[in-house]
Amino acid sequence: MKLMHLLIGGVATLAILLLLRPWLPGERMLLQSAALIELLQTPTSLIQDLSSWAARQSDLHQQLLRSRQQLRRLSALRGEAAHLRQENRALRKLLAIHRPPPYRWLTAYSVTSSPDDEHRHLLLSVEGAAVDDAVVSEDGLVGIVTAANDRHATVRTVLDAAIAVAVTNRQQTLNALVHGEGDHLSIGMIARTRQPKVGDILYSSGAGGLIPRGIAVARITAIHPIPGALFVHVTAVPTAHWQRNQWLAVAHRPTDPYSATP
Repeated sequence: MKLMHLLIGGVATLAILLLLRPWLPGERMLLQSAALIELLQTPTSLIQDLSSWAARQSDLHQQLLRSRQQLRRLSALRGEAAHLRQENRALRKLLAIHRPPPYRWLTAYSVTSSPDDEHRHLLLSVEGAAVDDAVVSEDGLVGIVTAANDRHATVRTVLDAAIAVAVTNRQQTLNALVHGEGDHLSIGMIARTRQPKVGDILYSSGAGGLIPRGIAVARITAIHPIPGALFVHVTAVPTAHWQRNQWLAVAHRPTDPYSATP
């Protein structure tokens, strides 16, 4: 607004000088013109200064935006690096278990579990898994893949009644089948002479080839003799704690056995 007033005043002064030119002496006219020129140059200088200031502010704003973008990229890279470090630590723990060929081990992330209290189903984020692949945690067998696509897999855990796992003890002196019972595991037809003890761990025997041999499956919680029979009925709980383990591993069986990792 001030600049506008100055411009209007300069123009008005110039008009007056032009009107009075016939009656003003030459020297006085020259002085008046010089003053008028200086007056007219003042807004121009101010406009140039303001333009320079606006250009500097624009440059500073662009630098600030670039700095913020770089900061966001660095934050994203730090988050990705932390995620990869966590995945690497989990994978090292998981792959400390027995790894016989021809299985190829895949890292999986537990996305969600079923809403039932027993958590009999899981959804995993994993690439390359296939139906009938075994899923394990650092504590033992979790279950079997029942459906899979390029990025996800659905798992039926050992607590589900549809899962039966061939097991043995550490000494391999007994063979039995473990069935899911919803909230615990059931092991039937174990000879009295070879019955385990409460607290013993049973391991996958590898029979059938679906599940690698030597994976911990069940911890014995109770032994129930069957009256008049030579067998005992055993109840157990899974050794795996998938309710609290987010990182799991999938024992994938490649079509080409030579593509498996040793």
